[in-house]
Amino acid sequence: MSSLQTILGNKKYSTLAMVFMTNALLESTWIVYIPYLVDKYEISASLLGLALLCKAIGAFVSMPFSPMVIRKIGEGNTTFVTALLFCLLVPLIVIMPSYLLFCICLFFVGASGGMMDIAMNALVSIREKEDDVYIMSATHGFWSLGGMIGAGIASFVAASLNQPFLHIATLAVLLILMQFVISSNYKNVKSVYEKTKVDFSKVTLSVVVLAMVCLIIMMGEGIVADWSGLYLKNIVFADAAYLGLGYASFAGSMALGRFLSDKISSSMGSRKLIIGGFVISLIGIALVLTGSFILTIIGFMILGFGFSGIVPEAFRLASKLDGISPAQGLALVAGIGYFGFLVGPVLFGYLTDFYDLWLSFLVFLGIIGTSLLLFLLNPSK
Repeated sequence: MSSLQTILGNKKYSTLAMVFMTNALLESTWIVYIPYLVDKYEISASLLGLALLCKAIGAFVSMPFSPMVIRKIGEGNTTFVTALLFCLLVPLIVIMPSYLLFCICLFFVGASGGMMDIAMNALVSIREKEDDVYIMSATHGFWSLGGMIGAGIASFVAASLNQPFLHIATLAVLLILMQFVISSNYKNVKSVYEKTKVDFSKVTLSVVVLAMVCLIIMMGEGIVADWSGLYLKNIVFADAAYLGLGYASFAGSMALGRFLSDKISSSMGSRKLIIGGFVISLIGIALVLTGSFILTIIGFMILGFGFSGIVPEAFRLASKLDGISPAQGLALVAGIGYFGFLVGPVLFGYLTDFYDLWLSFLVFLGIIGTSLLLFLLNPSK
């Protein structure tokens, strides 16, 4: 049975999928209104980047505190509370009366979303351990699916309704009501923490390697999201109508890959899946570098498929490290990973200022290859 069938056939697991989709639906919906916000606050692209940086910093800052909150009230309750906070805060983004308050609101949206991310991933880890199932990648697949659905619907509603707060607030209310309905299936879940004597140097090395893996892959996700369209325009010379195909093919294949990764992981193991994902990613970037339109689109698609299972598997491994709780392992690895998502596209932009995009993607190919080597040399299995 595939992990997708496992999730759809069990209320406990499908509930977790809906939590992941809650996060993604809101995230992908408010992003559609970024052009509206740029006009509202009369800000430049650099000031918009600073505002988005506030959101990322909020997520980054909240993650070290997540294990303490989770230890106190449990993974289930933390997921429920942060999901409600996230739903309440996101609609406020579009009604802030000033740019400063807009940035502050984004900081708290990022903080609630970051803690929600840790809590819901820890919740999945508990279910996997208790029931001996593999559903981590598939739940991330539902996040990807939720993002695609949310952005698609939001684009249509934004064009026809032109009422950002009404649109986002209505969605948030529906998602809050859904959380109250489904929360009985997860709210009271809490890990039992046991003190064990471990080799902390080994744990530290494992955390560092997994964190670096997440940093590079999440950096890559941000780079493809922000720069694939420009690459198609400036390097491939694609028509304007096709500039979105790079990211669309990347995101679609990532969602598909995440629905397949759990079954692959259960038969091959997390380590082999991560290594295979890196190898596939290298092939994808190599095709992108050909400069051919067809091969570049196929390359982005292969890259998304290669990336798809790596972060969920790294999260799964982080949640199983000896001597620390799932939330602690996830917070350490995910926090550093989000830092990559935060700074990767910015550093890529500076690199592109000195060189062209083709050379920048070539450098990224080298970074992926180095990350694979780092993972292969990790003595902690």
